[in-house]
Amino acid sequence: MAEIRGRTAEGRYHFLPSYVNADYITSKNDLILITGSSDFIGAKVAEVLLEYGFRNLRCFVGPSSQLERLKKAIAQLDPKTNVELITGDLLSADDCAKAAHGVSIIYHLAAGFDKSFAGAFMTSALGTRNLLDAFLEVGKPKRFVNVSSLAVYSNLGLARNGILDETCPLEDAPQERYDAYGFGKLKQEELVKEYGTQHKLPYVILRPGPVFGSGKRDLSGRGWDTFGLFYPCGWIKSAAINLR
Repeated sequence: MAEIRGRTAEGRYHFLPSYVNADYITSKNDLILITGSSDFIGAKVAEVLLEYGFRNLRCFVGPSSQLERLKKAIAQLDPKTNVELITGDLLSADDCAKAAHGVSIIYHLAAGFDKSFAGAFMTSALGTRNLLDAFLEVGKPKRFVNVSSLAVYSNLGLARNGILDETCPLEDAPQERYDAYGFGKLKQEELVKEYGTQHKLPYVILRPGPVFGSGKRDLSGRGWDTFGLFYPCGWIKSAAINLR
């Protein structure tokens, strides 16, 4: 059972399942951190959170980030809305501590696309570790939402024209397929699960496939652009996400 808690200006309903522990549900007054908030998905997450009435956001962006879409969304806000932009590097523990201070929820969307395995590990795993450590030390942790990728799934066992979906096994040898990005995301997921177990940190792992929508003409490059429309995994079930 779920209780309808309200409706946004865009007509979207939001619900609260009756069996959910309220201790892990954010309120509109909680501080929410979004990493990678200047990117296509991150900016849209910020827009939707604001649409749902959350008015206390902190957007963590890189020094070279393009901020046009994010600033456009912020410019349309109610003056009472508190949206803070923080520039920093996830590989800096100090920057992560500054970003995570007082935060209740983290949407971790920042991603690196380094083609080397060492670089992918640094940006995806070590940066995430710094963020998790800071969250536990100076935050008010309710939930960590980690946005991973469809690239973590293996298609080696799929029959011809098989369907790649969440029932498929995870890739166990990305180095043999020269997939640095998938390797980094797998290590990132392992880290999040480890912190969840050891520190009792509630977490969610999302694995989107190609993402498209208004303001983005091409499909997301996460495990997609390398092979164009002929991604060698058979059919992808419910993989493409349209962010309007």
